[in-house]
Formats: sequence, C-alpha cells, structure tokens
Amino acid sequence: MALLVALLGILIAVVAVAVAVAPGPLIRVAHRVWQSPRTLYVAIACRLLVASVLLLAASRCRYPRLIGILGIVFLLRGCLLWMLGVTRVQAVLDWWAERSLWLVRGVAVLGIALGGFLTYAAIGT
Repeated sequence: MALLVALLGILIAVVAVAVAVAPGPLIRVAHRVWQSPRTLYVAIACRLLVASVLLLAASRCRYPRLIGILGIVFLLRGCLLWMLGVTRVQAVLDWWAERSLWLVRGVAVLGIALGGFLTYAAIGT
C-alpha cells in the first residue's frame, strides 16, 4: 500500500511540474475537459480513490497522522466537487484562467511539494 502512495506522489509531482512549465495550455485543456458531467464524476471517483489509498496506507508510512489528514482532505475535496457541480466547477476554472500565470505556477510548486512529501513518506518504510 505504501508503494501506491509513492506512485501517487510521483504522479502528483509530475502533473504539477507540467502545470508549472505550461500553465496556460493546461488550463485551456482543463476548461474544455470539464464541459461534461461525466468528467466531474471521474474526478470525484479519482479523489475518493486517492483518499482511500491514503487512509488505508497511512499506518505504513513515515508520517501516519499527516498522511491520514491528507486522505481526509482528498475525501472532502471529492465531496466538494460533487456538491459544486459542473457549472460551478466551470466558474472556478474561469476564475483560475483569469489569474496570473505566476500564481498558477506558485500553486503548482505546492503540488510538487505535496508529491515529493508523499513519495518521501512512503519510501523507506
């Protein structure tokens, strides 16, 4: 299970690096993809899956409480997506599209840090 957390951390870091390198095109792609309710349900399922992995693997990682808290955060984010719906998610994406690309890159750095932390917490346990 800890291996899944490490792989998840690597995936998060890779996606965040892509966002940091080319935020504009990725925001446009995300905006196009989020047109469908089906995409929203896939995103909700992914967040719930990530939450499950983090919660189940927390006891096998270096920082079990923090990994468990992150699992709860992902669970809440999945529930929040469900409550927002496609229209409001589109509005959030519109808001992000209007922000400075430097702000988007700054948030991507947080994603890189999160991915690195998850990988570190899971490897060597």
